[in-house]
Amino acid sequence: MATNMPADTAPDEAHRARECARLNDLCRSGQLHEARTVFTRGCIDAFCDPEDPMSLFAVQAALAAKVRAHEFNGDDDPHGERDFGVFDHQGQKLFWKIDLYEEVFVKRAARGCFFRQNATSLRSFDS
Repeated sequence: MATNMPADTAPDEAHRARECARLNDLCRSGQLHEARTVFTRGCIDAFCDPEDPMSLFAVQAALAAKVRAHEFNGDDDPHGERDFGVFDHQGQKLFWKIDLYEEVFVKRAARGCFFRQNATSLRSFDS
């Protein structure tokens, strides 16, 4: 498995990045049972039909599918952790990010790696 780590990166830093990538892949794929997906209200409102309450679920499913299907390259994953991506949805550019949050939603890094309770958040920005 190739990594996008610079050649002068210390072995333990490369190992940490690979472990982060593995755990972030589990989070994105829905296989990390502690993970939660959070969509910002603005992101959801941009795509939901206010007259159709079921559109909320359809939009969430469509966006989550795009995050799960994201393929990384060296340009969008400079640290090799597979924790961030960008995609277009219905003409809007969306950014997603995996971060670690504790129960009280205080961001922290455990053992230098994002695991345990990950959250994938999506935000929309005007293109």
